[in-house]
Amino acid sequence: MITMGKILNSSEAKKIALDIFAKADIADRGEFLSVHSEKVGQVAKMIAQKLGINTDIFEIAGWVHDIGYAKNFENHADFAIPILKELDYGVNDVLEDCILNHGNGKSPKTTEGKIFQVADKLSIFDAEIIQIMLKNGSFPLKNNDIDFLKMMSSKAFELLEDFPR
Repeated sequence: MITMGKILNSSEAKKIALDIFAKADIADRGEFLSVHSEKVGQVAKMIAQKLGINTDIFEIAGWVHDIGYAKNFENHADFAIPILKELDYGVNDVLEDCILNHGNGKSPKTTEGKIFQVADKLSIFDAEIIQIMLKNGSFPLKNNDIDFLKMMSSKAFELLEDFPR
């Protein structure tokens, strides 16, 4: 099902995300979220290309999947779609699946959603993301940073093992 509204393209998705991430209430995570969002889209596109799947949706999904952090930290994925709808953008089933199911414990319905979920976790191992974590945090890393990295890597490997062959 496609929600009617303006058609979201990657440049508009990027602008929306960067504007939201620059807001004061999430400014401390804004740089991380900006780079993470771009990297998730890139990783998802690489996986999709390898599988011969259309890559068009992944850059858009990458940029907007975490915009819900502006409204709610714990359930951020649930708030991204309403934000897009408030901005009068249409959301198709595949984009919705990527956004709503990228987090832990979710079950994407589409192959694109499954790819996106894996990419969300694998993207954390990008050198630019690690550089931001080191710049904005301490070294050695604090326990909560280490726990985050452990969770992301563990989830990435679990998702890869369960990925349909």
